[in-house]
Amino acid sequence: MARFDAPCRYEFLECVVGWDPPLGTFFAQVFDLRVPIAPDDIDEPDFWAGCRPAEVTSVAELRALVAAWVDIDEALAAELEADREAEPAWPPMDAELRAFCDSFPDPYSEGHSPRSRLRELAEP
Repeated sequence: MARFDAPCRYEFLECVVGWDPPLGTFFAQVFDLRVPIAPDDIDEPDFWAGCRPAEVTSVAELRALVAAWVDIDEALAAELEADREAEPAWPPMDAELRAFCDSFPDPYSEGHSPRSRLRELAEP
């Protein structure tokens, strides 16, 4: 699995994208640097897509999810596809493990963390 820095449309954002072989999903994490992190907090993304099994199965879908904030150009799209193709096939997740993964609460609402201010950037 590789993580690639992706060019953001705003200077106060940082984004990483990649392919997660065990989960069989592309992922994107967008960090809004305008939101201060408390000293005891961990730096969680303000937007996170692809944290569940088979959540984002194509680069086109990933592009659509982050289009308001991130530019996944053809070169980066090709790198993402090459990373997926280079990984050996992982066996499907068995039902027990899938149920365990699904049992965790999802703190993100449509990919947004509770502190996210990114929705305001995505509105027309």
